[in-house]
Amino acid sequence: RYAGDEEMLPGGELSERVMKRLNRELSCISKLGFSNYFLIVWDFVRYAREQEIPATARGSGVGAIVCYALYLSHVCPLKYDLLFERFLDENRREAPDIDIDFCKERRAEVMRYVKEKYGEENVAQIGTFGTLAARAAIKDVGRVMGMPIERVNRVTAMVPDELGISLDEALEKGDELRSAYANDPEVQELLDLARKIEGLARNVGTHAAAVVIADRPLTEYVPLGRVTGKTDIITQWSMGDVEAAGLLKMDFLGLRNLTILSKAVDLIEQTTGHRIDPYRFPLEDRATFALLCRGETKGIFQLESGGIRDLLQKMKPDHFHDIIATNALYRPGPLEGGMVRDYVEVKHGRQQAEYKHPVLKEILGETHGVMVYQEQVMRILNRLGGIELANAYTCIKAISKKKESLIAKNFEQFIAGAQERGLPQQEATDLWNLIIKFAGYGFNKSHSTAYALIAYMTAYLKAHYPVEFMAALLSSDIQGRNFKTKDPLVEHLEDCQRMGIEIVMPSVNSSGVDFTVAEGKIYFGLAAVKGCGGSASEAIVTERQKRGPYKNIFDLCERVDATQCGRAALETLIKAGALDALGGTRKQLLTVLEKAMQAGAAAIADRRRLKRRLVVWRLAALVILLGTSVFLSIGFCLGSIAKTQETIQAIANLVSNALRHGNRVELRANRGRTTVEVTVDDDGPGIAPDKYEEVFRPFHRLDASRNVATGGVGLGLTIARDIARAHGGDVVLAPSPLGGLRVILRIPV
Repeated sequence: RYAGDEEMLPGGELSERVMKRLNRELSCISKLGFSNYFLIVWDFVRYAREQEIPATARGSGVGAIVCYALYLSHVCPLKYDLLFERFLDENRREAPDIDIDFCKERRAEVMRYVKEKYGEENVAQIGTFGTLAARAAIKDVGRVMGMPIERVNRVTAMVPDELGISLDEALEKGDELRSAYANDPEVQELLDLARKIEGLARNVGTHAAAVVIADRPLTEYVPLGRVTGKTDIITQWSMGDVEAAGLLKMDFLGLRNLTILSKAVDLIEQTTGHRIDPYRFPLEDRATFALLCRGETKGIFQLESGGIRDLLQKMKPDHFHDIIATNALYRPGPLEGGMVRDYVEVKHGRQQAEYKHPVLKEILGETHGVMVYQEQVMRILNRLGGIELANAYTCIKAISKKKESLIAKNFEQFIAGAQERGLPQQEATDLWNLIIKFAGYGFNKSHSTAYALIAYMTAYLKAHYPVEFMAALLSSDIQGRNFKTKDPLVEHLEDCQRMGIEIVMPSVNSSGVDFTVAEGKIYFGLAAVKGCGGSASEAIVTERQKRGPYKNIFDLCERVDATQCGRAALETLIKAGALDALGGTRKQLLTVLEKAMQAGAAAIADRRRLKRRLVVWRLAALVILLGTSVFLSIGFCLGSIAKTQETIQAIANLVSNALRHGNRVELRANRGRTTVEVTVDDDGPGIAPDKYEEVFRPFHRLDASRNVATGGVGLGLTIARDIARAHGGDVVLAPSPLGGLRVILRIPV
């Protein structure tokens, strides 16, 4: 982890400082019995790294050097004075909580790995309960009372626009609502009933990130269920109850910016031939800091809002510590408390920082005398007040939750400790008052550092690889676009224009599904065209890659199935100019579209019929070559009875397996029932159908060598069932006239 770092790895051996911190953390983890927790997290992060799925820890866990050693985080806690005690200590009996961010598009792969590793029955996502807020309660009660929707909406609009406001608070603050309640009996009844149901659970959902893992089936610990319309299993308890029951909770979070980083790295490799590692970017890059100083941070993680761009222009960051501080400072508390102003003024020498003790200068020097982080407050309590680091975090929590008894106890200890270290009582009291004031504003430095690194990496890419970065950013904007308002994709296209990056118009003959890069230009992604997302754009690009560019609109419609790219998608593509390269004006293309689609549908149908006949011929050849006892009783062309080539190929596999094992095979096509039947008779020892499951259960997933012991029917039934599941058929077992077992597969047309 410290390869090439002589400070941490002198002479190839870990330094005393690293070993001391590592041993202290491992001792604490071992005493608290959390070793398994760390190993489980390490295991699925290891899997993500092996699959090249970007992953990184966030939150207080970044302060643990154990997490850094296990590649859970990518920030060395010793270099940035991050405290393990902010995350875990022997006096706190809370379970550790290591939140892991994954690439948003591939997070599901890691969750699937965990389910396969520990068993589907041992893993579930945690359920959530949506509760009735003020407006929702009014609307639900109004609907039950049979009030007109317009009237209910007028009452709902009277609720003040304040996050989390209750109906009692709304009646107190909203003059119009209070007046309607006093003067209108119907509104009074509506609100009285709404107040009774306010806060009750209204619906069940799935937590965005939380997953519970157990050592035994979860049904032994917690009730399980499913969200309506979904197949995922969830707990019927909320996250707090699951944790209170002692179950292990993990957070699998999806971070869009990790996806952007991954896509940008892939694009850079395509254009330059070299694969870069963002975690190896130098943290003193002048071009990156120049970009930040100019406030050109649209698309930069956590630094793209208008207010924070103004702050960057005032702050003029020139060190990685400034980026860490920016994340922590740009919040309501520090902004209103003047902390941001003090930081900027002291940084640029327009104001002098005041340090009442040399220790304070050591702790607050990196933030220019401003208490920005919780870790700084913990250091002050520890080094000046003599309060242990573990207790220092407890003190901060007591201050934020206004627990007076704990605050008083720590106050006495701090004053005594500060006086012992040479600070007069009055100055110690003044410093304590500052701690009381700023402890509530303090931000988790571990979390801020982890996210500052991602912000820096995205800024570095924008400064040095602007075309590839903007293409990756634009691709990430495709999902969830809002066409009613100005969406981020439009803003980022405008940013490209400002940066002098050429955007090539969408074209079915040159565009990819996402935004792509070639010759220093960005090619507009087809999926970003309204109505052309998902299967439509993928079908167009896949067909072009297989058989070359499209010649005209008729060629396009003949090669791309209308079920994947329908009329609406083609009309949108024409209007967007994506078919301009196929000849004719857009008006002409729209005029002939209907005829082109009809011609295309006919051509595709002809090709399908030909494919079916080819597969039937293969099947007939297979039967003849094997030269065994096969009865074919087909009432009409087999090519017309199956929906897809895959169905017939699957039947061929079943027949081939049966014939190899000397079974008797009969195929029947029933025009009236629109089904095809495949019957396989085994002449082996007689087995009653009701005993088959007991005898052959171990062989339902057989390899060829294990199946020899059972003849062909064991594997034949497995294949038949697979075909039935895939194609909507069914399998029937019956005694065979040959003395063995008969397997009948029926597949609907």
